[in-house]
Amino acid sequence: MNPASLPDAAVGVAYNQTLSATGGTAAYTFAVTSGALPAGFTLTGDTISGTPTTAATANFTITATDSLGCTGSRALTITSACPAITVSPTSLPNGIVGTAYNQTITAGGGTAAYTFAVTSGTLPAGLSLASGGELTGTPTSTTSQTFTITATDANSCTGA
Repeated sequence: MNPASLPDAAVGVAYNQTLSATGGTAAYTFAVTSGALPAGFTLTGDTISGTPTTAATANFTITATDSLGCTGSRALTITSACPAITVSPTSLPNGIVGTAYNQTITAGGGTAAYTFAVTSGTLPAGLSLASGGELTGTPTSTTSQTFTITATDANSCTGA
């Protein structure tokens, strides 16, 4: 049964892999005989397809059966990984004490919609970050703050 191994999948991206068999007598049928395909995947005829919604590794065995009932099996793995998620802008303009501040944070590379959170450090006094990405408020001091904003996509994949 072929292929000998399966390509990795990306969370939120459609996956499609055709199986084949050699030897025996055509036609062949294919079945998952142990383990399980990743969540959201199906085996239809000779094709494994689906769109992964979480990062995970699935181990399973596919058995090919020929028209005479003879079988051959192969242990396979599909690893679904999160795509790289980028947060923009990469740096923020300075605020001015006593003056309203408004900056929109965006993300790309994953599956919309995104939520945003401060995951390390502290925002400057007077500013807050809404889960939709709006960094707003009025700075109340001249201190400099270092912080990280992380985006989480619809499939729980993250990037900062």
